[in-house]
Amino acid sequence: MKDTYTLKVNETSENLYENDIDIGLLMEELKRKRFKIIEKGTGFYAVKNRIGNLGSTLTHIGTIVIVIGGFIGNLFAVDGSVSLLPGQEMNFPDHNFTLVLDDFYMEFREDNSIKQYVSKVSLYEEGEKIRDDKIWVNKPLKYNGLDLYQSYFGWLNRIEITDEEGNILCDSLIGDSQHHFYEPENLMVFLYGFFPDFSMDSMGNPITKSQKLVNPRYVVIIYKDNKYESFHIAKPDEEMPYNGLRIKFQDPTLYT
Repeated sequence: MKDTYTLKVNETSENLYENDIDIGLLMEELKRKRFKIIEKGTGFYAVKNRIGNLGSTLTHIGTIVIVIGGFIGNLFAVDGSVSLLPGQEMNFPDHNFTLVLDDFYMEFREDNSIKQYVSKVSLYEEGEKIRDDKIWVNKPLKYNGLDLYQSYFGWLNRIEITDEEGNILCDSLIGDSQHHFYEPENLMVFLYGFFPDFSMDSMGNPITKSQKLVNPRYVVIIYKDNKYESFHIAKPDEEMPYNGLRIKFQDPTLYT
């Protein structure tokens, strides 16, 4: 390691001794401006802010500490996720509380783009409500050693299959890219997707212009004996008749 951080004398440096400069006055002026005067050999050096070089080293050390801290945090942290519909709850027995999702909704800008995702929740201990709170992106709920984040959302939809007399043969919830298998007919109803603000792109593919329920549509594909049967674009509650059955999707509900 060098014994000083001063720069080497450049070949074009001016020798003040040879130009009738009052070195004493110059040194006093440099000291007044908080330069440190160092005598070396037959001359003097004036240096300032020498911590700048050390500062770079300290910055790198600080970065290393941060990286190590992040590594240790990831090593011992436990991550998990859970999906809830409004009204559902999740129990955390190791942390002595239960979380209930009271509501989940999106806030929109004027152009219908999403401004924020908001979960309204209640916390219970031993059956007694202890607080109400809201969770949104970058604003987690911290409680009893847990950090609860708003991380994703989706739509769940009720599929209902009835016979010609209106008897309900199926009533269940499915999401995008999921299917329901109706065994008596060896029938698979595949929900390609729910599009709350339905439109088509230039290639004829279904898209949604927003997450607002402006023009909701279901894109559904029906298979029989593992073979393609039919394709449907249906509104909520619109029936899709098939071989004496009536198939429909309804009640699109946000979950988080």
